[in-house]
Amino acid sequence: FLDPKDEGCVVDVHHFNSGAQTVLAYATVNGFLVGWDLRSNSNAWTLRHDLRLGLITSFAVDMH
Repeated sequence: FLDPKDEGCVVDVHHFNSGAQTVLAYATVNGFLVGWDLRSNSNAWTLRHDLRLGLITSFAVDMH
């Protein structure tokens, strides 16, 4: 789950179903983009945004 000391506060959340996974994706103020697999209750993926490029304030999910 979210570690506020490391990842920071959540700024945006999206849910999507990819067939094999039901994922809750969220972005944090410390530049993390995380996909949490709700079916397996585990981290599906983690991406890191370079904060020198600016703060993530929102994001969109495109399944195509």
